[in-house]
Amino acid sequence: MDAILFIETPQYGSASEAFKAAYEMGLQSIAITKRNYLFHNNNLLSFIHRVIFMEEIDEASIKKEISELLSSGYHIRAIISFVDPYVSLAAELSNEYCNSSISTQALRCMENKLFVREKLRGNRATIDFVQLNEVRDFESFVNDRFPKVMKSTLSNGSKGVRFIENKAEIVEVWRKMLQKFPKQPLILEDYVEGEQYVVELIVIRRNPIIVSVIKQEIERNVSFIVTAYDVLIEMDPSFYKELRQTVHSIVEDIGLTNGACHMELRFCSGQWKLIEMNPRIAGGAMNKMIESAFGIHLVKETISLYLGNEPDVLWKWVRPVHTTFITVQHCGELLKVEGVEEAKKCPSVIDVHVKPAVGTILLPAVSMGQRYGYVMAEGKTAEEAKENADRAVALIKFYIDPI
Repeated sequence: MDAILFIETPQYGSASEAFKAAYEMGLQSIAITKRNYLFHNNNLLSFIHRVIFMEEIDEASIKKEISELLSSGYHIRAIISFVDPYVSLAAELSNEYCNSSISTQALRCMENKLFVREKLRGNRATIDFVQLNEVRDFESFVNDRFPKVMKSTLSNGSKGVRFIENKAEIVEVWRKMLQKFPKQPLILEDYVEGEQYVVELIVIRRNPIIVSVIKQEIERNVSFIVTAYDVLIEMDPSFYKELRQTVHSIVEDIGLTNGACHMELRFCSGQWKLIEMNPRIAGGAMNKMIESAFGIHLVKETISLYLGNEPDVLWKWVRPVHTTFITVQHCGELLKVEGVEEAKKCPSVIDVHVKPAVGTILLPAVSMGQRYGYVMAEGKTAEEAKENADRAVALIKFYIDPI
């Protein structure tokens, strides 16, 4: 029985689409998870052959399960994760048990924001930073320029990122971050102005292939929340050339030979600056956006890479695609949602997703996980795609009982 072992998965989004992709590739999916909700998600379970529950996921426990699966007659073709912090662990196990050739050290580096900054110290795309337990460096750094950004080195989805406007805010933000992330190192780095983009990559034999470039609309408050995406279908040649050179230099310095990742970069004063780098496809609607815009199922092609096949990342078509996310302005219990079906019927709408169930306590967004849905739409132009998505979003109403 040819199978793929997946280590952890969210309930929705890019990573969850891996199960259907494996099914369509003729492979049985085995999921290791510590999340009970997977057992109740019929949409996912219909593509999963077997679910293995663990209270805590660690290397020794996974190896024990792998031994039992092999003795039961499973032929595990690949071991993969699209979820932090299991990406590098899965790749290492895939190399060991499945003869994959994924760059585990580079993926492990990308799982830690501090490691990435240190690895790229000499790269022109890097941002000035300091690790906050290095007091001497910290003192000189905070007297420099503002604003700044404080980050937990292991967090994701904006959960451990805070914007700091002046020196007076640093101590209070630092105290709160230490309470929230007591066991994680913190870094303080310069804030970079400019428009921000997600660059999705597959790297094959040291050659980084830019699959897509996606412009982000960001709402800046105490943290940074992406409220919309625009898939770019054309770019100024000099703009793209500079981007490609920057991506190549980062991939080379990180040491990524074979693997998939995404970068978040800002274009500032004619130069690209790396904001973050993650060893997987971006979550949420990313895979579906890329598939709708270019006909590339990036999750499936990442699986192909792990299987030792040549990923197919050629654009099949080109369509402007825009995604608008849904957030709320006030805390409260969700009483009902209206307008979802009407939004789905709007012209050029590709997908409508509303995440929370009735009874859920909703909060204004301070992390990506507090975006409560989205509408994805296409158009003849980027402007039209945005108009189509925003028109459909306006039909969706959340009724909230304030608390």
